[in-house]
Amino acid sequence: MKSKNIADKLKQLELYTRRIITGAAQGASRSRSKGSGLDFHQIRDYQDGDDVRVIDWKSSARMQKLLVKQFKEDKQRTVLIMLDVSGSTQFISGARSKADLMLEVAGVLSCLAAHRNDAVGAIFFSDEVKQYIPPAAGRSHLMTILEAIDHQSDVITSTNIHNALQFVARLNKKDMLICLISDFIDPVGYDAGLRLVAKKHDLIAIQAIDPRELNVPPVGCIKCKDIETGAIATLNLGYRTSSSINRELAGRVGDLEQSFKKIGVDTCTVSPDRSWIEGFAHIVKRRMIR
Repeated sequence: MKSKNIADKLKQLELYTRRIITGAAQGASRSRSKGSGLDFHQIRDYQDGDDVRVIDWKSSARMQKLLVKQFKEDKQRTVLIMLDVSGSTQFISGARSKADLMLEVAGVLSCLAAHRNDAVGAIFFSDEVKQYIPPAAGRSHLMTILEAIDHQSDVITSTNIHNALQFVARLNKKDMLICLISDFIDPVGYDAGLRLVAKKHDLIAIQAIDPRELNVPPVGCIKCKDIETGAIATLNLGYRTSSSINRELAGRVGDLEQSFKKIGVDTCTVSPDRSWIEGFAHIVKRRMIR
């Protein structure tokens, strides 16, 4: 993302947005006025000046008078993007890092919110909240958020998701849709913060996982460095050791999913080594698609 200017990036993100909207709209159960962004409200008598396109001809024939369908605008939502920019997100084993993927997801979510004229804001955090952009609507505000996403630094910092969640809990906002994008590698723990925010808001957890975080190959002795702490350790990754590590990693993912489910938080997993658009569509279908 950072190799392109913001205008080119916006075009790419809007393309992704259209793909998500198209995919999520397939099989949608709710009927809405196509292209209008309006919800059906009631049937009323025709009045001079009404658009003939909203005349309900079946109801008019039944009641022997002209009736029109009345619509009301969708209620604007407040969407808050919470983006983890800690050191662990910079891990990379292939063409791009988790951080690059997470920045892309944050950009698409921002465009989705702008598409339905929702107020969208953003929080960038690591061990503390680095930047907060209050929610607002409009294309110029969208550009502000995308520029902030694009200019996130590569400074190595630790992770404290709980601090960021407490910051959100203190905001004077009601019933927000919160999209928490992280790899959820945090030794401090954050269940209490998740419960606190999930009680007040609609919370989605989007987890970024590098394929090497699920499958460590038996490569023998190697030196490993903790991205966030700088600690170095030598590991003998024989077959038994790598198999044991992989079981532990899989268990961590499973435990995390169970924890989210118990708290009542919807989850979605994205990975740098595969397309995430199709699998991502269902998670926003009920919340962000007109």
